Amino acid sequence: MKKIAGVVCTALLAMGLHTAPALAADVTVTLPSFPVTLNGVTIEQSQNQYPMLVYKDITYVPMTWADTRLLGLDSSWTQQTGLVIDKAAEVPDQKTAQSSYKPYKAGAANAKKYTATIASGKITVNGKSINNSKEEYPLLLFRDVTYFPLTWRFAVTEFDWNYNFDAKNGLVIAPKPTVSVGSSNVSTKGEIIGQKVTVTGSGVNLRSDAGTGSSAVGTAQKGETLIVTGTKTVDGKTWYQVMRPSGDSNLWIASWYTKKIEESANASNNSTSSNSSSSGNSVSTSTGNSTSNTTSSNSMIGKTIAVTGSVVNLRANTNTTSAVLGQAVKGDTFTVLSEKTVDGDTWYQVKMKSGVKVWIAGWLTAESKGTTGSSNTGTSTNTSSTSGTSSSMAGKKIMVHATGVNLRTDAGTNHTIAGTVNKGVIFTVLAQKTVDGKVWYQVKYGNKNVWIASWLTEPYTESSNSSTGSVTAERTRLQLQSVKQQGDKTIVTLLKGAGNSYSTTKATANQLVLQLNNVYLNTADSINQSYNGPLQHLQVQDAGENALKVTMDLEKNAYCTVKEDGDNLVITAYSRGTGLHGKVIVLDPGHGGSDPGAIGRVLGVTDAEVGLSVGLKLRDLLEDAGATVLMTRETDVRLGLPERSDLANEAEADLFISIHANSSTNTVPQGIQIYYYAPSGNANLYAQSYVRKTLAENVSENMQEVTGTVSDVRTANYAVLRENDRPSILVETGFLSNAEEEALLAQDSYRQKLAEGIFEGVADYFD
Repeated sequence: MKKIAGVVCTALLAMGLHTAPALAADVTVTLPSFPVTLNGVTIEQSQNQYPMLVYKDITYVPMTWADTRLLGLDSSWTQQTGLVIDKAAEVPDQKTAQSSYKPYKAGAANAKKYTATIASGKITVNGKSINNSKEEYPLLLFRDVTYFPLTWRFAVTEFDWNYNFDAKNGLVIAPKPTVSVGSSNVSTKGEIIGQKVTVTGSGVNLRSDAGTGSSAVGTAQKGETLIVTGTKTVDGKTWYQVMRPSGDSNLWIASWYTKKIEESANASNNSTSSNSSSSGNSVSTSTGNSTSNTTSSNSMIGKTIAVTGSVVNLRANTNTTSAVLGQAVKGDTFTVLSEKTVDGDTWYQVKMKSGVKVWIAGWLTAESKGTTGSSNTGTSTNTSSTSGTSSSMAGKKIMVHATGVNLRTDAGTNHTIAGTVNKGVIFTVLAQKTVDGKVWYQVKYGNKNVWIASWLTEPYTESSNSSTGSVTAERTRLQLQSVKQQGDKTIVTLLKGAGNSYSTTKATANQLVLQLNNVYLNTADSINQSYNGPLQHLQVQDAGENALKVTMDLEKNAYCTVKEDGDNLVITAYSRGTGLHGKVIVLDPGHGGSDPGAIGRVLGVTDAEVGLSVGLKLRDLLEDAGATVLMTRETDVRLGLPERSDLANEAEADLFISIHANSSTNTVPQGIQIYYYAPSGNANLYAQSYVRKTLAENVSENMQEVTGTVSDVRTANYAVLRENDRPSILVETGFLSNAEEEALLAQDSYRQKLAEGIFEGVADYFD
């Protein structure tokens, strides 16, 4: 047995660690070619007796007394316990750690390459036993000192350090002090919160906390835009907590190196013109080939609005490409602080619970009118934790006054969606219930009793109907307008009446079933016909409760879109066909340009970079097989979300595939994830539920087989899937937040495997 001995042992916490030469393996290590900064100290390498080492592209730190104290660690060794490394109970602030740091100097300059040994013996980290022989990045012995790997798993997951790597600053690690440096708490109040600022200095440090004593975790360049999420005052100076539009958050920057971006100002210094209008001041801003018309108004200021969309993004500015600062769910209410109309779309400024001011799309909200009808009676209560029923509106008619209103299996936004109705649909209230202070109505939907939010309805009478121009309460006569065969698609047009609700109730490999409400079918209009093409047979039957059942038998693996067009419902059946030759496929590399998406913490690999690289490789494979490929982007440029799905919709593409790299605040998650979206509450998307899920499963299975990385299928409400009429999936190729997986995603050979896995999945889908 080899024992650590000599004068060095008295200075090292790793002293006395035993290793077995028969079991130990020699490995080649190098000195870092990049800067390494630990708790604000840039480690000197050339004359350091215990320099930092690099093994398998991971940086290693020596477990000397000085280095462990600098990193806020406690380390000890005994014959019984072996080597024990724990996070210290009290981590000193950066200034204290720096003042006590005294490195060990070597008598001669270090070489660039050395041999180290894999450590053996009992090792415990934060109370967890480490089997070093099975670690991908094992602890090492060099110059009789134990070296510890600075992987994301240990540095962040175990020790909760701030951890960053970039080309300019190299590796920067800063423990979070448990001893306060005297700064005030983070404030989320004030006009600057939620606003954009531009960086005025060059290479300005972004820090882990407010104050120049905090560690630098990156830099911001002149002209870069940041969003302020908090403020803090240190030594009389104001610091901004900021996030990047890409989503990187909890960064701190000195306020004096920034300048607020006025929303009405043109950032590129182009000319602006102002015209007076009755609704406020209208500003038309032109930048290059893009034109945006902004109009201010105060018609809704001070009023309460309720969210009508299922999950709605709260954004930093008045457009769908600005950074998402939070989300709201259906039924959430806000007070309008400000109102703007941009290119015909209305946006409301509201305040989140945290105090941050954000913007919400007006078309995803409706003015909240509170309870409709008389006050609650009987067992109804308005307390936040209880619910009760009341008959105050029972037997009365209501009309939906918003578009895309969800019907639920019980009162409350946390219950399952049972269907979706549009503006103008009329119901008779069966019962009334109050949940968390909000009134819900029970109504009949087809043959089911469901619940609808009262604030998305209004009382209905025959006289009020004529003034609003809404549909009448009488049922509409369903008529088959036309059935057209165009190439590989069949288009069915049904007259169902505007505002009458409909839903998809079944979608399989060869059948689509719809339910149409508030309609009837005359005997003379009987529909029971056969066709050639993707639509094989069409039949309409009575479903009871003023509803009709539309059954479409399809050729195997055909799929449909279901779209409302005024009084008509247009159902288009598409043949999937076989083979890749002639197929039109849209590939969508995520993010791009000023929006890098997620960024790896070790190598700095970006979501945008992975998506584009894999997308271009996949394009070549598909084109070689005879497919026509449309790319949403082929260079490092930024696109809005609508542009991506619009390309597929306009081209009537056979497939849409969005390609990304994943990230998580937790460094443990890893693996490939394939997402599709086909909720039962959306008639159009649910009509494709079978083919979307099949596509996702085919791609997932093949990617796992080709790459050897675990892959699973999930569903999520992503805009590029939600707004897409074409069979579509979103591929998350791996987690950049996981250091090991980021290293894989950085390799061109692995990206080629990812592309091949997707290609094989697409080929299986068409076969």
